Amino acid sequence: MSNVKVSIIVPVYNAAAYLEQCVDSLVGQTLKEIEIILVNDGSSDNSGKICDTYAKQDARVYVIHQKNQGQTIARNAGLVAATGDYAHFVDSDDWLDTTMEQQMYEEAIKHEADIVTCDTIFHKGKREIPARQAFEAGVYDKPALIKSLYPKMIYNGRFFYFGIYAAMWNKLFRRELVTPHIINIDPAVRIGEDGLTTFAAFMEANTVVVKKETLYHYRDDNNTSLTRSYQKEQFDSALLLIKYLREIAKRHKATFDLSYQIDMYLLYNVKSIIFEEFYYRIRKSYSRRYSYIRRIATDPTVLKVCARADFDKEFNKEQRRFFRLLCSGQFSKLVAITIIRSIDQRLRHYARYVRDSVATTRPTTNPTIEPTTTSSGV
Repeated sequence: MSNVKVSIIVPVYNAAAYLEQCVDSLVGQTLKEIEIILVNDGSSDNSGKICDTYAKQDARVYVIHQKNQGQTIARNAGLVAATGDYAHFVDSDDWLDTTMEQQMYEEAIKHEADIVTCDTIFHKGKREIPARQAFEAGVYDKPALIKSLYPKMIYNGRFFYFGIYAAMWNKLFRRELVTPHIINIDPAVRIGEDGLTTFAAFMEANTVVVKKETLYHYRDDNNTSLTRSYQKEQFDSALLLIKYLREIAKRHKATFDLSYQIDMYLLYNVKSIIFEEFYYRIRKSYSRRYSYIRRIATDPTVLKVCARADFDKEFNKEQRRFFRLLCSGQFSKLVAITIIRSIDQRLRHYARYVRDSVATTRPTTNPTIEPTTTSSGV
């Protein structure tokens, strides 16, 4: 196609259960001048065949098959093949509102925007949770970005909520702007790598459009597994992420100093990683978990950030207690409160799972959605 307006790039890995819903939402977009690049990243299930089937049915669908190399490499492969003026990165188990690409593209063209971002709906079983961005809808030129958006971009003042989601899936990027940032990402960063592209692109953008419509549907079904989200050696990846974020911040320090927000991001990662050591079901002895937590708490980078943080100003009672125990070296107490909190969260997790299961089997002609709040880090 020579008139491609948006290149939709979808890394695919063992997503057969949800892939058809995702791709159906793409081929059904009201904006027709799109290309859909499905990058099959070494899937061992039926994902590759599903991709090929769509390519045979729609000339706008292009499939790349490669050995498993991870999401970053898959996105790079998609970008190499992309020809659209704008790029949209979609997760293979999510789906889009039918008008998403058209709405986002029209805003981009109207305002000559480098980035357009919209709100999201998180789907947790039968629950639908609108996830609202922290900024008002509108067009942000460079002075407005510096005054209003950058000060709360990575950390909006509440531990821990992004002002702008690190994720790339709810954003339309000018392809020329985003390409170098993805190409230069270290594949060793396996957690939070989206932020290296998103925040770098925002710092270089001259115009950003914020839309408040919920156009992206994010599947957050984690009701049947307490293991799938656990990542080994998350801390090493987190340190690498922070290192590269600081390099981005250094390049743009004259525009706006992101140092303190990155400090908060590190502390958020530290708290999450320690909590997950006892939340997820993993084959790991208590002594190994304890040693891992001790290593995190004694890391020089963590200690420097803790020394700069104002715990009384930034955190609630539970968070203050956690970080004071961590920074004072009271590891046994830190582990104890972490285990207690992990047990409490797992009980809540199973209670929601049982409730959603009952709701699924109970016949109803007027289903309702239970209101709830968004989770940390969104």
